[in-house]
Amino acid sequence: MTHKSSLITFHDMGQNIKLLVANIHAINFVTAKVFKEEIERIETQISNFKGPVIVAGDFNTWSEKKIKILEEFAKRLSLVEVIFQDDKHIKKVFNKRLDYIFYKGLHVEVSKAIKNTKLSDHNPLIVKFNINFIHQ
Repeated sequence: MTHKSSLITFHDMGQNIKLLVANIHAINFVTAKVFKEEIERIETQISNFKGPVIVAGDFNTWSEKKIKILEEFAKRLSLVEVIFQDDKHIKKVFNKRLDYIFYKGLHVEVSKAIKNTKLSDHNPLIVKFNINFIHQ
């Protein structure tokens, strides 16, 4: 029940474009109601941002209710989920993914999950985005 972190940063991409990156480590072992409240606080912080966005992290979505809350959050913010062709290295609990990356205003060139148990109990998710997509 310890509070986890949500870090929102802004990155200057040049040409008056800023990128918002939200790195989330959601609270674990809480009800779907508490999870929803946490997600809504994050949404409030980023909902009015006009520019490319990346939202990523360990959302601790080990229940269907939490997955649905996360999907609704992404839909309201027009975020697209990064698809990993081979997701066997993405951390799961009760056969439910915990780690996600969402984005908007960008184009995914490469996405992969790699096995590396030395860094964390979660494996790294690597995504290469193309910022030039927003200029088209």
